[in-house]
Amino acid sequence: MLGYKSTEELVGRLASELSLSSEWRGLALKEALVTGYVENIEIPLKKKDGTPVHILATANIHLDDKGNVEGTEALFKDITERKRMEQETKIKDSAIASSINAIAISDLQGTLTYVNPSFLKLWGYDRKEVLGKPASKFWQTEEKAEEIIEALRDRGGWRGELVANKKDGSLPDVQISASMVTDEIGKPICMMASFLDITERKQMERALQEKNTQLDVQNEELQSQAEELMTQQQELIEKTRAVEKANRLKSEFLANMS
Repeated sequence: MLGYKSTEELVGRLASELSLSSEWRGLALKEALVTGYVENIEIPLKKKDGTPVHILATANIHLDDKGNVEGTEALFKDITERKRMEQETKIKDSAIASSINAIAISDLQGTLTYVNPSFLKLWGYDRKEVLGKPASKFWQTEEKAEEIIEALRDRGGWRGELVANKKDGSLPDVQISASMVTDEIGKPICMMASFLDITERKQMERALQEKNTQLDVQNEELQSQAEELMTQQQELIEKTRAVEKANRLKSEFLANMS
C-alpha cells in the first residue's frame, strides 16, 4: 500500500513521518479518548517514493492504567482511487454549475432533477419551481418538447432549436444540444441538455430576411419599370421612324410635283 518492501522499514517510525497532514491526528485522538476507538477516519499519507495516498482507517486505542495511549490496532483501506473520482466529480459539478450555458438533467421520464444557475436565469424561475416538473412544461409547444424527449430515447441525442416559455410569458428562441447519459455498460441513466439563448441572433436573421424580401420586391418593381421604359422607348422609336418616313414621302411627292 505504501510501497515498502518489509515491515522492518516501518517499525519504529513515527506516524507523523508518513503523514501529509497533522490535522487528522488531533481529531482522531480526541475521539479515541472518548470512545476508545476511531472509525472510518480519512488519513492523507505518503508512499515511500513520496506519492500521496488516501487511507480510510478504523482503530482501537489501548490505554495504560494512567490513561495514557499505550498502543493502537488499526485497519487501513486505500481509498485513493475513490478520492480521485470524488475530486473529478466535484470538478465536473463545478463546471456545470458555473457554465454560462443553461444546463438541465432529467430522469428517463423527462422529469427535471437538476438545473444550473444559468438555466434559472434564462427561464426566470427559482430552483424549487423547476425541480420535479416535466421538462416539456418550459416550452411554448409542449408536444414538440415531448417529441424531442422521445427522440432522445430512440437515438440517444438531439440538436436543434425550440421556443421556450419563460415565467414572465416571454418566448425566447433557444438552441438545444441534448443527449442520453449512460452508465459504464451503456445503460441509460438520465438525460442531459444544454441551452443557448439565440433570440438576438434569430431577431437579426428575421430582420435580414425581411430586408431581403423588401429588396426583392423593390428589384421586381425596378425590373417592371425598366421593362415599361423599354416598351415606351421602342414605341417612341417606331413612331419616330413613321414620322421620318412620312416626311420623306411628303418631300418626294412635292419634288415630283414641281
